[in-house]
Amino acid sequence: MDVIDLFEEISAPRRGGRRPARREAAAGAAPIEVEDAVAVVLAEIDEIAKATFRSITLATMLKLVARRRK
Repeated sequence: MDVIDLFEEISAPRRGGRRPARREAAAGAAPIEVEDAVAVVLAEIDEIAKATFRSITLATMLKLVARRRK
């Protein structure tokens, strides 16, 4: 994770600015509510990915590379 952090921003950028005008979505939910729900799901996916990368050490990655070369 430290190596990834050196080269990439590992947290999702915060949205700024004002929100667009509120319109009704086809399913009856307001677009902002749908957008917020998608943001929650994406944040959960980001946390899962971060946990996965934290659990893999460089030594483990090098062993995986060595195994694939055989």
